[in-house]
Amino acid sequence: MCGIAGIIHPSTGGKATLDEMLNRIIHRGPDDSGTYVDQDVALGMRRLSIIDVEGGKQPISSEDGSLLIVFNGEIYNFKELREGLVARGHTFKTEGDTEVILHLYEERGEDVVHELRGMFTFFIYDMKKGKVMAARDQFGIKPLYFLKQDDVIRGLASEIKSLLDLPHYTKEVNEEAIYQYLSFQYNPLQETFFKNIYRVPPATYLMIDVKSGHAEEKTYWDMTFMQDEHMDEEKATKKLAEILKDSVAHHLISDVPLGAFLSGGVDSALIVGAIRAVHPTGELRTFTIGSKEVNEFAEAREQSDALHTTHTEIM
Repeated sequence: MCGIAGIIHPSTGGKATLDEMLNRIIHRGPDDSGTYVDQDVALGMRRLSIIDVEGGKQPISSEDGSLLIVFNGEIYNFKELREGLVARGHTFKTEGDTEVILHLYEERGEDVVHELRGMFTFFIYDMKKGKVMAARDQFGIKPLYFLKQDDVIRGLASEIKSLLDLPHYTKEVNEEAIYQYLSFQYNPLQETFFKNIYRVPPATYLMIDVKSGHAEEKTYWDMTFMQDEHMDEEKATKKLAEILKDSVAHHLISDVPLGAFLSGGVDSALIVGAIRAVHPTGELRTFTIGSKEVNEFAEAREQSDALHTTHTEIM
């Protein structure tokens, strides 16, 4: 899962404060942690090791030391991106996807987000520009929150709990967000249930000045639906199957064993079926969770038998 946290404004705190922020999210990354602290920022991450287990320790810095990144997520096209970067003369010291983002930023700056296929949040500290880029993936799969007071961003984190004990912050309920939640069963506002704590919207990044804490918010992508006059049901069905298979294949990139949920319903069966289409043989572990009162064990077991998986039921 992993998690990241950062302090921007120097009056907000230093290494001790950052360590406490990371301790709050240790459940997101029990395998490792790393920090960077200077007079302007403190950045850190908790790591769940999936890719480049031994060599992917963060933060990672550029060759000249002027750029630094902490990253939460997975970039599914990182191998293709890395090949292009190596062909253009870039030198890597790790085998994972984190460093790929950093080298792409060297080439493309803020436009790095347009190259990434995956789920992610990251902070890139550009020391020459005196800015931190804090970005969130297109669909907002990975969470990212920030504390802003008096138009100054003081901290950012994967979970709100990391921000609650920052110096100079007093916890206060945001009644408007509560009202929205009770009305619609979700909170549509950018501000959270805590006053002055906001979420970074999906497909958005912040460019934060490390001296002032002031930030510019930029949206880099939006979902659009284009009518295809030549598409019929047969073509659409075939295209959807191709996209699902391609997406699943990219999600299978890992240096540790993989498994899949198999609930007994249509969605999970489609995903596991797509995995089998990509890898027709070999062990595939699936899992179903239920209670004595409510479960779909029989349906999941039937699907497991058909798809030849090693199946586990958890009561």
